[in-house]
Amino acid sequence: MEALGQVLEDKLDLIRGVCKIANSSPDLKQRLQMIVNLVSEKLQADCCSVFLLDDFSGLVLKASKGLHPDSVDQVKLKVGEGITGTAVAEKKTIFTRNAPSHPKYVYLPITGEEQFQSIISTPILSDGECIGVINVHTKDQRDFSPVEIQTLETLAGQLSGIIKISYLYEKNAGSLRELSLIQETGRKISSILTVPELINAITQGCREIIQADCSALWLRDESSGEFIKKCSAGPDADSQMKQHFDICGPDHNVSGHGCRVDVSSILPVISGLKPKITCSLDEEIRGKYCCFPLLSQSNLLGMLSVYREKPHSRISHYSESEMRLLALLASQAGLAIDNALTHDRLKNLNEKSLSHLRELNILYEATQAMGTNMMNLDKCLRMALNAVTVGDGLGFNRAILLLLNDDGSMLQGMMGVGPDSAREAGEIWERVSRQKKPDLSEWLIQNAEEPLKKKSYFNDLAKSLRFPVNPAECILSRTIAEKKPFNVKNAANDKYVKKDLLVKLGCRSFATAPLMAGEKALGVILVDNLYSGAPITDSDLQFLSHFGSQAGWAIQNSSIFTKLEEVNKDLFLTQKRLSDSEHFAVLGELSAEIAHEIKNPLVPIGGFARRLFHKLEKESPSRKYARIIVDEVARLELLLSNVLNYSKKIEPVFSPGNLNKAIEDIIHLMKEDIEENNIRLICNLGNDVPDTYFDPNQMKQVVSNLVSNAIESMAEAGGELKISTFRDDGHVILKFADTGGGMSEDTAKNMFNPFFTTKKYGTGIGLPLVKKIVENHKGKIGVENLAGTGLILTLILPCETK
Repeated sequence: MEALGQVLEDKLDLIRGVCKIANSSPDLKQRLQMIVNLVSEKLQADCCSVFLLDDFSGLVLKASKGLHPDSVDQVKLKVGEGITGTAVAEKKTIFTRNAPSHPKYVYLPITGEEQFQSIISTPILSDGECIGVINVHTKDQRDFSPVEIQTLETLAGQLSGIIKISYLYEKNAGSLRELSLIQETGRKISSILTVPELINAITQGCREIIQADCSALWLRDESSGEFIKKCSAGPDADSQMKQHFDICGPDHNVSGHGCRVDVSSILPVISGLKPKITCSLDEEIRGKYCCFPLLSQSNLLGMLSVYREKPHSRISHYSESEMRLLALLASQAGLAIDNALTHDRLKNLNEKSLSHLRELNILYEATQAMGTNMMNLDKCLRMALNAVTVGDGLGFNRAILLLLNDDGSMLQGMMGVGPDSAREAGEIWERVSRQKKPDLSEWLIQNAEEPLKKKSYFNDLAKSLRFPVNPAECILSRTIAEKKPFNVKNAANDKYVKKDLLVKLGCRSFATAPLMAGEKALGVILVDNLYSGAPITDSDLQFLSHFGSQAGWAIQNSSIFTKLEEVNKDLFLTQKRLSDSEHFAVLGELSAEIAHEIKNPLVPIGGFARRLFHKLEKESPSRKYARIIVDEVARLELLLSNVLNYSKKIEPVFSPGNLNKAIEDIIHLMKEDIEENNIRLICNLGNDVPDTYFDPNQMKQVVSNLVSNAIESMAEAGGELKISTFRDDGHVILKFADTGGGMSEDTAKNMFNPFFTTKKYGTGIGLPLVKKIVENHKGKIGVENLAGTGLILTLILPCETK
């Protein structure tokens, strides 16, 4: 009785001790270790151990007193394996005095259990389900009393409660952690409005919440219905997705961001999610992958996918709580993504509206500015190019404007605006950034009034461009023919870009747009970003095209105004010439009659005066007076001859000859007068002057009049007379240059008007007669008045006039 009382007392002490441990604060592992220590002591056993049933691994050694310490968490048994596994499988206590001889015995090398003989293995039951086992070992073959076995079974019941409460605590703690994570993730994603940042936060949050190996987010393309992977998270996520996600069709690729897949090829494992998608994953990897639809008001926006290599339990890779968390996250993510997409759409719409408003404002101001200078085509062209290149306008680095000729067969470069070098570009941008910017229209008007640079390489380059209109060979011609803009992104490899254009521009890319006036193409505007390197976008091209239409109307109107102005000017000049012709016709008839009446008595007077001059002795005082009469009569005869020649219609009599010979003949006759007036004569008569057709008498009269005028201008102080001839592009050029001091501006304007003269005894007929003869030879006469230095008269005659 006394022994039995002691056993009962020990049983009570053991139960009280376990209760005390159950109410302590340490975690489950520490409490299990305290319990096995207590059991070994109270039952006077050599060893005590606890195995717990893991959802995936089976029975795992969790605490031990007497087994090797390194075996804890390392020793694993399947249910039904060994004495311990059998106790779990059969849900009843197994006792044996000689464990090694038991038919269910399995040797566990790393534990050191070979030193033990007897064993009691008692299952730990919870609501009829086995969750583990507690073992008691002794080194000798010992018989355990029924009270001890009953005590161990009672203890197993207490352990069940401890373990269950611990599991519940851990589950609640995990749920609290998960809820905290989902709350934090929800708060984070609800505050993000940019789609890329949002989907990255969702993908990362999804992976962190359930500690998945990787995750990915797919958005559905509204137009095609395809899913496009936008983001993935996790080590080597893309390759894992490629390996484990079953993609139908050989053309699909999920290795990188932005890949496209059909919605029917990626599906959730969890049933009941909408939309329902048939699973095509291999059985081996089916449970490792799941995805949730991202919905907003029943609209499918995309999918949230996760992958986990290691299962959560033997039953599933994902627990029910994880599924609930993922479903909740997917629900929040769907709404957040819908909000972000709506925000993006509104933002893009607002940006497009602002951009459109800016474009309309630029077009309005540029058109308004060009409208103020319609009377001047050059200023209108300059305004158009400035609007294209200024930062507040279209903002291109350089621009060239080419116009079609009258018959539409040739494109001619008219003007180019832009810096000549990168250095100049930088200086311009720096200067502009410091300047106070007026309205665009005001700036365009002011800039058009300022003089152009004296030397602009780019403007000269633009003017040198000349291309025949051939749409099959030239991008500029295609722009005209097809009446649409082109964005040439790789000029070197574009078959429509002529090599000489590419070399002259020196850029890799450029854009062209037609200058349209209604349905008519007037020319082309070419732009590039040579110095900034900024790409020309489709919106830039569209804006340039709109500008080309507006500029085309302005240029056409300006061209019409310019032509009307020229026509009005020609009409005025024609009217003036007609009026002058009528006036000069009457004056000419009157002058001819007077000259004829004067010439009749003047001829005998001159004859008698010369006869008298020759009869008088050289020493006679009267000879001097006779000489004066002879000279004055000769001058009057020349004057009357010029008047009569100008008054009547002079038809040249063409004959073959050389102009150099005619000049030499006149120089020979006038050489004495030239020398008497201390004039140095320089003749550079070109050997390349060919024989041509001209009236020798009239041309000699031209040379005589011009030489006479030069002599008169240098009569007082002497000087230099340079006469030169040469051939130039199918013409013979005659130049008469003197150092007679030139003439006043008023004299230069009227020098070819009949009867205008500044000489005391002049008739004002000489130079008009020269001009008339030259024009009758289908030639031109030019004047370069070097005030204070001299006068240069240039005659341009065609090589053939027959």
